[in-house]
Amino acid sequence: MGAVKNMAWDQATEFLSKVESKLLEGEMTKEVALKKLTETNYNIAMEGITNSDDAEEWIDLVIADRQNEVQKLRKDGTI
Repeated sequence: MGAVKNMAWDQATEFLSKVESKLLEGEMTKEVALKKLTETNYNIAMEGITNSDDAEEWIDLVIADRQNEVQKLRKDGTI
């Protein structure tokens, strides 16, 4: 049973990583990401995303983290 759980967890993590990457690269909008997260067959509940509110909060955190990185780079004069 542990191997199946680990496989499901790995799949969920990989799926979320792909969504995060596409969000950060501007290849996916928040709305599309939310739809993907709410309609996925991967068990993203293993990552703490159990409903659409959790999914939206996760997306908002991803976007906020990127905005904070950009602000820091601007403040440091890097960009």
